[in-house]
Amino acid sequence: MPMAVSGSTAFYFLDATTTGLPVCPDATDFYCPPTLRSFSATHRRVNGATSAITFNIGNADALPARFNAFSEVGGPNAGSFDWGLPFFFGRTVFTAIEGQSTPATRVRTGRTDFYIIPFRRTPC
Repeated sequence: MPMAVSGSTAFYFLDATTTGLPVCPDATDFYCPPTLRSFSATHRRVNGATSAITFNIGNADALPARFNAFSEVGGPNAGSFDWGLPFFFGRTVFTAIEGQSTPATRVRTGRTDFYIIPFRRTPC
């Protein structure tokens, strides 16, 4: 399944039928399980190494009406997995510009402890 990381405020993955999670009656872009549900996804690195990443999905309708991002919000996205902002909570985030050198490009430790999300510069 393709994986994406976007500017979204939630985990978006699979669909309600596959996950068994009901879609919220009010916030219809989100899942609304009656209790907090735990999930696991496998992240495959460029070098082929894999690691399991666990995350929780809660009832989005039970959250305050005005929210930006919570760690347990998720919604349907059949055919791909969008980690969204909650994936980065508790992680160190770095940015870099394509084609430019970074300290990490000069260090060869044999392991990567950070996630690389490619962004391209576009002319304004």
